Amino acid sequence: MAIEKYVSTQSAVLLAGAMIALGLYFGLRDRAPAPASIAPSAVGSVKSDVLPSETQRRPEPTPPAKADRTAVKAAAVKDIDRHRPAVIEKCLKALPPSEKLGFDVNVTFDALGKQLVRSIREGRDNAQRGSGECVTRAVPNLEVPAPGETVVVDFSWTLP
Repeated sequence: MAIEKYVSTQSAVLLAGAMIALGLYFGLRDRAPAPASIAPSAVGSVKSDVLPSETQRRPEPTPPAKADRTAVKAAAVKDIDRHRPAVIEKCLKALPPSEKLGFDVNVTFDALGKQLVRSIREGRDNAQRGSGECVTRAVPNLEVPAPGETVVVDFSWTLP
């Protein structure tokens, strides 16, 4: 029978675990005990005029008014319509005048009315495929009057 020169993996893991346990045991044994927490008598010595009494407490904050989604949606449509001529010039020059392209727009506004996220999906029946990507790049970030909370609006937009 040959004598193995190397330790097996299981033996090495067991030996390492034992060495770590011994190191922790002897290392923690010499540590000083944790400092005592604040004594209860120290808490009672705080002056009563520092702590707010029942009459001095602040009133509860009133929750913000709910945002009017229809007003936010109308403002978003008005804002995106401001960019209609530039989008038509940039993306839809070759489109016949009788052809209309539909887009589904989804926009999330923060409490200050700034756009957080926007999605412009082109309709399935659009004759000019790939126009959605150009329209998405051509429309800058939208802004609406501050609604007071985060609002998500969806609407359809038709070009030209």
